[in-house]
Amino acid sequence: MDIASLTEKDGEPVVLRRKTAANPPTFASVIVQAVVRPFGAHELVGNIKQGDYKIIVAASTLTAAGFPGPPERGDMAVINPTIAAGDWVKGTGQQLTVEDPGARGGAGFWIQARG
Repeated sequence: MDIASLTEKDGEPVVLRRKTAANPPTFASVIVQAVVRPFGAHELVGNIKQGDYKIIVAASTLTAAGFPGPPERGDMAVINPTIAAGDWVKGTGQQLTVEDPGARGGAGFWIQARG
């Protein structure tokens, strides 16, 4: 199963955000289908810490949503967001910071995010 099929079948809405201007703070935000799960105890090696999440998203999904390029360290991900009328209700969900974008050969990303 490819990443796009996996996220379509088993995914949930996730908001990805990137700060695009500092003053005033401006963000590019998109809602995408992604598979979200916490890292398990057996995966806590290197930079992965307890409480980190793996967010799997297809590259084609990010492109279609209009996200400005591939995920980068420092981008934000909001898991369990409230979506109303197709928009993210700001202040809802759990905000995480991308630690490692986890590129997977152009097919997608296995993002490591920390909150």
